[in-house]
Amino acid sequence: MMTDTPLFETNRLKAIRYSVERLDEMHAIYQDADIIKYTTTDGKPKSKEQLLKGIELYNTMYSETTNSRGKWLLVEKATNAVIGYVGSFYIDEIDKTELSYALLKQYRGQGYASEALEALKDYALDALKLTEICSLIRPDNTASEKVAQSVGMIYTEDVNVWGFDFKMYLAGKSLS
Repeated sequence: MMTDTPLFETNRLKAIRYSVERLDEMHAIYQDADIIKYTTTDGKPKSKEQLLKGIELYNTMYSETTNSRGKWLLVEKATNAVIGYVGSFYIDEIDKTELSYALLKQYRGQGYASEALEALKDYALDALKLTEICSLIRPDNTASEKVAQSVGMIYTEDVNVWGFDFKMYLAGKSLS
């Protein structure tokens, strides 16, 4: 398995596949209260066993979609530390591909989220040739809204997906 080939790289970050070798670092992400609050549907931390199932699922998604869907760990190049994740998923309910991102608390406020989202957005629009992508953001997550806005995403409407209210931010060829 090619876990070392990044999905994308920026000056400070690289996005790599979820892997068993990084399980402890992944586990720390899914214990972070803010990440759980804004990115899970059950509001509960994830166990290592759940994460192992996630690795298996994402490995299947990587191979079935030529590395275009799933979640990737964000690694700070200078330290090789896992600092969060990015994701790309097609959501049937809104007929759009959503880009997601989350950072551990100690890495927030340093421009990493904007850097990662910009790179993921470019990858989705250029390499995957998608015409439009979105980010679904919980109404009280103003920090995430600022990140979406910083990379040129535009608020379009409120939506309800999976029983949760979100603000939908869009980017794409038609919005440029």
